[in-house]
Amino acid sequence: ERLRLPAPPVAGGCLDLPGFVVFACMDEGGHGQVTVEVVRAFASRCLGLDAEAAAQAADVCDLSGRGFVTYRDFRRYFEHLEKQRVALWTPEEKRGLAEFRAGVRQTLELAGQAEGSVERVGAEAVVDEALKRRGHHLDTRSEVTSLEELLQDLRMPVQVGAPLLGWQTAIGEAVYGAQHGNGCLLAPPPPPTFRSWLELLRRARALVVGHLDALFGACLVANVDVEGLLEPVLRRPERLVAKDELARLLQ
Repeated sequence: ERLRLPAPPVAGGCLDLPGFVVFACMDEGGHGQVTVEVVRAFASRCLGLDAEAAAQAADVCDLSGRGFVTYRDFRRYFEHLEKQRVALWTPEEKRGLAEFRAGVRQTLELAGQAEGSVERVGAEAVVDEALKRRGHHLDTRSEVTSLEELLQDLRMPVQVGAPLLGWQTAIGEAVYGAQHGNGCLLAPPPPPTFRSWLELLRRARALVVGHLDALFGACLVANVDVEGLLEPVLRRPERLVAKDELARLLQ
């Protein structure tokens, strides 16, 4: 079984983030795939795996053997790590992780508009205006305090700010190292700005929307009224539904 890999020595960290956010941090160009070198650097620098285990992780993710890892294959590996990590967790610990990830998903709504749309321009203007009220702008370097202030002003979950920014920075450094060689971190990559943070949210949201493509296709074939089915969910302020609840609604 190719997925029998050593568990990362770190107990939490970036694995608390949803897999689509982690991959979006690696896939800075939004291409839907990254090189095996990037995955190897991520496994080493961010998961704490030794060189052999990091290479094995990258190999497992590169199912086609082309030297590239798609989001779908990375997601499979990430879910394997997830099962290992939470196997002995208490219900309270699992609930805490679910609540944190729900907050991350809610934050993605800041980037929920299509490329080039009027809504996207308007949403970006709202963020920029909120930043300007505190003396910043979209191209200002994003720091934890200023990001948490932005989230508070926009009535978003403040607690997700530090982990999102911290791992965007750490994974970005891993990607930069993979692309430019180990010595490049003597001159580190440019730090994240509010604009690059918003772009991360947009890439992550595009990935999570893709999770539903197969489900919507099956509903279309079965002539299911998805909008009517989800009407109670759409009336909620956060517009979130748990996997178990969705399964019950679809029965």
